[in-house]
Amino acid sequence: MKLNYDQLVSSFAFNFNLRRYTTGDFDGVVILWNVESGAVRHRLVPPPLPSATPSTSGRPDYAPRSDRAAECLSFIDGGRALGF
Repeated sequence: MKLNYDQLVSSFAFNFNLRRYTTGDFDGVVILWNVESGAVRHRLVPPPLPSATPSTSGRPDYAPRSDRAAECLSFIDGGRALGF
């Protein structure tokens, strides 16, 4: 099945019972897909990064973009929930 998605995938989980799968990318976006149609069922997007205003320490006070990757996905609770 070809996905209509042009980002690199950093994680993947498949639920055999509900015929769904999820992908996570390096920007922290997690997508729940329908196996049969390839359509997006849900898209979870992290909040936007704040402006790079230095904190009192002189460093930005947020995680760098490289730390936002959705690195691990797993269906839990009998496939009714998604852990990441």
